Amino acid sequence: MRLLAQARVSFGVALGHLLPEEQLATAARWTGRALRIAGHLGDRKLLASVLRMHGNELRKAGHVTAGIIRLRQSLQIDDHPGRRGAGLVLLARAAAESGQAELFDTVTGQCVQALKATAGHEVLFSRFTVREVRLRGLLATGRTGQAVDLAESLAAGDRPPTPQWRVIERITTADVLARAGDEHTAADMLSVALSDAGTLRLPHQVQRIIRLTGQPGVLTGRPVRAQAEAVLTHLDRQLTEATSATGTPPYR
Repeated sequence: MRLLAQARVSFGVALGHLLPEEQLATAARWTGRALRIAGHLGDRKLLASVLRMHGNELRKAGHVTAGIIRLRQSLQIDDHPGRRGAGLVLLARAAAESGQAELFDTVTGQCVQALKATAGHEVLFSRFTVREVRLRGLLATGRTGQAVDLAESLAAGDRPPTPQWRVIERITTADVLARAGDEHTAADMLSVALSDAGTLRLPHQVQRIIRLTGQPGVLTGRPVRAQAEAVLTHLDRQLTEATSATGTPPYR
């Protein structure tokens, strides 16, 4: 049963990377199926991990309030520094998306303090991920100036924990640069992120680029939006072909 729970949550997280935004509820359903099992096993570490991932997939699927509840539950039952740090990173993201600036500030402060007490070797918890979450959260809570200041003061040399995080960070940094008026550098950064997102098959990140370039006065006249729409069409076609090849929708 532990193996089944782990398989379901891993599958849900993988779908969270590979599906477009309009299908992300499927990823949340799979992590939810893992949660139903984990809740009965008495394994606090497993339960905390599943709660953490399910909360994040709920957030991505648009159920931010429910995601925050699950993430807080995860933090209540797991005090391991690295895993707790990962939960704080995801809670900070959810707080920012829900517009809860005070909660976001509190949690990101805890992230920074936790980094000082641990090496931060968890995939979701490192200087790189905390920095990206702070940047995007400051933008989401209407503090563009602070985001620009933070971007300009960043130390070089931090490595992304996964290739997906490199794409995520580039899009966020491009957003900050565009708002600061450096559209040329922002467009170049988005082009690189778009190429990587296509290679890694990350439609959700391509959709982030489309939203960013669709904002009035942001990257106006740049070809990035058209390129992103073409990449998204290609990824949608790949997903449709993969579904058709099996004869049934494989992700329900």
